[in-house]
Amino acid sequence: KMATGILPVPEVLSAGINLGIGTDGALNNNGYDMFAEMKTACLLQNSSRRSAMALTPETVLEMATINGAKAIGRKDLGALETGKKADFILVDVNKLPLHNLISNLVFAINGSHVKDVYIDGNQVVDKGLVLGVNEELIYAKARDRAEDIRRLLNLTADTFWPMT
Repeated sequence: KMATGILPVPEVLSAGINLGIGTDGALNNNGYDMFAEMKTACLLQNSSRRSAMALTPETVLEMATINGAKAIGRKDLGALETGKKADFILVDVNKLPLHNLISNLVFAINGSHVKDVYIDGNQVVDKGLVLGVNEELIYAKARDRAEDIRRLLNLTADTFWPMT
C-alpha cells in the first residue's frame, strides 16, 4: 500500500541480523492479521526471486515468534518453553490438509481460524469470543460513533469515489 519496496529478507538474515514480523495496521495494509503478514512476506520474497524456498514458512514463523520476541528484548516470550509466558493460540485446522502444518499456518490460515487465545496461560478468547467483553455492545457503540462522525463531516460514499 505504501510502495516502500521489498526488503531483501534472505540477505538480511544471512548477514546475521534479527528480523521480526508484525502488523503496521491501517496505514500500511488495513489490517492486523499476523497470518496475512507471514503469507505476504513469503509470497513477496519467493515471487521476487522466482524461488519457492527463498523464504520458507518455517523461517517466517520464527520471524513472527522467536525473532519478534528478540527484537523487542523479551526473553520471556516467543516460544512455549519452561520459564516463558504461555502466550499461544489454538486454530481450527479441521478443513485443512494436515501433511504440512507450518506451511498451512503460513499460507492457508487467517485470523478467522483462531478459536482460542491464551495470554500468560490464561484463556482470554473461547471459541472466537473475547471473555468478559460484550462485543456486540462495543460494535454497536463503534457504529454509532462512526455514523456521528460521518454526519458531522457530511461524508457520503461519493465523497471518496470516484477519486480525482
